[in-house]
Amino acid sequence: MTFFHDPHKRKWVIVATIFIAVICNYLDRQLLSILKPEILSHFQIDDMHYAWVVNVFLVCYAIMYPISGILVDKFGSKKVMLGGIITWSLACIGGGLSQNVVQFTICRGILGLAEPTIFSFHIVAVTLWFEKRQRATANRLCTAGGSIGTVIAPLAIAWMAQYFSWNEVFLIAGSVGMIIALMWAAIYKTPPQEVLAVTTAPDKDEEAHKTQVSFSWKQLWKTQSLWGILLIRLISDPVWYFCCFWLPGYLRTMGEHQGLSQYATLNMIRYIGGLPFLFGAIGGILSSVWSDYMVRRGMPGLKARKTMMISLVCVAPLCALTPF
Repeated sequence: MTFFHDPHKRKWVIVATIFIAVICNYLDRQLLSILKPEILSHFQIDDMHYAWVVNVFLVCYAIMYPISGILVDKFGSKKVMLGGIITWSLACIGGGLSQNVVQFTICRGILGLAEPTIFSFHIVAVTLWFEKRQRATANRLCTAGGSIGTVIAPLAIAWMAQYFSWNEVFLIAGSVGMIIALMWAAIYKTPPQEVLAVTTAPDKDEEAHKTQVSFSWKQLWKTQSLWGILLIRLISDPVWYFCCFWLPGYLRTMGEHQGLSQYATLNMIRYIGGLPFLFGAIGGILSSVWSDYMVRRGMPGLKARKTMMISLVCVAPLCALTPF
């Protein structure tokens, strides 16, 4: 197809594929929280055991985040992401085939080890395929798959749960992941040299590249930017993962206590569970578009990103009004 021979078109197909893969990534992790009552009943466990299953996933996920970056640098983007998609899809299938909670927890741990690969990779892919003036938008479209995935997950999983057992839903989700892996193997290519000449060229207004040198792990931990990012994630991620792993189960349990049937609680999840993530996706894309707009208007890239982030930080405390 001539469409894929045009690098300007292929780069957006790559972003679209990453977007779909991230949706699948989040759908697989949301299976646990949305199907929580069925899983707890099947394995005869309580919320404390459920918390351990969640924490095994999160610990493995956190450990693998920096390691996945090293793997991308060493083995290349295409191989690492392909291996990651295949591994997390097999882990999802394994969860559906588990005979006891130990096997199920191991599969969730493997899922946690495999899923960060896509986030380490997509930054590299966007950097190599996109010019600086388009990177924020392309990056946000990729990461918005997470928010969209958490919106789609309640709709898709609750619908499937009305026709299939929880085990079968896990098997279906894992099979979809394997199809996405085949798509990725066919679509992603290393950018041609004429694209790399543009995307890797240094900014004219930046002098740092003149003295740029390699630095060690010790020097990395002295970087202010790294500690700034870690601080932001330390504050924001607990809220995000609370909504991901506990909100759906809480809503379904609340419905059961009100006398609703399983069918009714699944319907409730379909229409309520994804709202926080829907607004998160919209806000994320719009903020990145705004950032790129400021860059196109002549503002330096770093200043544009800071302006956008500081503006949103000033708005964020309004979330404290939610209980009222």
